[in-house]
Amino acid sequence: RLITAVAELLGVQWHAVKRAIERRAKIMSEEIEQKDGIWTQHPRSTRCDKYELPGFYEFQHDETFFRFVSSRSTPLREHIGLREYKIHWAREVPNEKRDVIDIYLHDPRAEKYRKMDREKNGGHLPQRTILSNHICFCLVLPTYDQCADPLYTQLRANLPAWHALRSSWHKEANVCDESCACKKDWFLRSTKSEGDLHECLLCEPKDEPELRVEGDSGAPRGVRA
Repeated sequence: RLITAVAELLGVQWHAVKRAIERRAKIMSEEIEQKDGIWTQHPRSTRCDKYELPGFYEFQHDETFFRFVSSRSTPLREHIGLREYKIHWAREVPNEKRDVIDIYLHDPRAEKYRKMDREKNGGHLPQRTILSNHICFCLVLPTYDQCADPLYTQLRANLPAWHALRSSWHKEANVCDESCACKKDWFLRSTKSEGDLHECLLCEPKDEPELRVEGDSGAPRGVRA
């Protein structure tokens, strides 16, 4: 009745008044600060950088995961202010941009980076949406003349199915004794993830300090046998 009375007073249709009221209520709800279970809602007008992600940043520039693209003649540039910018040389993701998040969240080799970010954020890691918004501009998609792309696509698609089949085969078959490698935990988990497969197939890298590049603040490069 109140909406109808206002509509008659303003000389407009009642549903126009109703939409205006709903719009105002929604806009005002953005400015409420409140608790919702374990979550806290902050006002929209208050800028909130929810996470500090030094680990995710360093991870994206680790050549263990993302190959430096040496074929480019100029670096990539990101403008960060009036007449200000920073440059990064391109690094290549294995297949797609979403692989960056998958590797960060699940690869055992990235645990040191996840630990850095947990320490900065109360023991928590951000959701995938937040990580997606923090993917560095220097990460680029592979080109088909760099042949790892189709191979990695097959590996990424087939490894989970292969691991599931291996697990069922070893449960169903009972032809080996306890000394067989197929009874060992390291063998059974070797196809659980790309990181486990990498660790199973390759020896631990040997540090070679003489390969350090001038100005490189990271760990010395390693050579795998």
